Amino acid sequence: MKPLNRQRNRIASFYEAEANAYDRKRWSSEAGRRMDQNQRAIVCELAGDCRGKRVLEIGPGTGRFSVELAQSGANLYLTDIASNMLRVTRQRLGEIRLCERSYLVQAEIGSLPFPTGSFDLGVAINVFSHLDDPNRSLSEAARVLRPGGALVVNFPNLWSFYLPIGLIVNLRKRAMLRDVYSHWYSVVEIRRTCELIGLELQRLVGHVHFPNNWGNALVLPLLTNLDRISRDSLLRYFAPTVFIKAVKPLEL
Repeated sequence: MKPLNRQRNRIASFYEAEANAYDRKRWSSEAGRRMDQNQRAIVCELAGDCRGKRVLEIGPGTGRFSVELAQSGANLYLTDIASNMLRVTRQRLGEIRLCERSYLVQAEIGSLPFPTGSFDLGVAINVFSHLDDPNRSLSEAARVLRPGGALVVNFPNLWSFYLPIGLIVNLRKRAMLRDVYSHWYSVVEIRRTCELIGLELQRLVGHVHFPNNWGNALVLPLLTNLDRISRDSLLRYFAPTVFIKAVKPLEL
């Protein structure tokens, strides 16, 4: 088995096992709930008006953002490397009677089973940190966008307040608290990749992601305020997580 395929299989196995406990581990605490709300708000803002649009969400996980996109009127297509994550997402969409408007397929981002120019919007949240070939994956995500379509993704920012953690993660090629491949990127790297594959970086938003057990009555408000002022100020370049919106240029 090739090393890249072995890496992807490990990632798939990790999320197959995590599906049922994913939300409880990450978003059940007070800090986790605030992060979840903030991330949903950022994605909805960057996605914009989705009514009637064909939207592809890559790596929906447990459907946190899928629900928001479906409720906004999107014609939603979902693809994940882990079948159990798709099962949980299907259940979540079914609970709000939106599953019939959503198409779910198991696939990985490096080989999307859709024709070129199929979608108005692509969304991939908490995906790129686990990719061993981000250039190829971002290029494939851009391929399925129509000219003028947009891609919304996020990534852990290496040159952030959490630089020591990022350096350790990149050295170990593994997340700090979980046994899964992970890599942190610089804003310069992501900007260069967008330019290389022909995407125009339109918006960059900072987000201060913090451990969900940091619910201390003193620390949590400070981190919440830091997160708020990191959105669009110069601090966004040093935020631990960066969300971007990149646009595929119109054909001349």
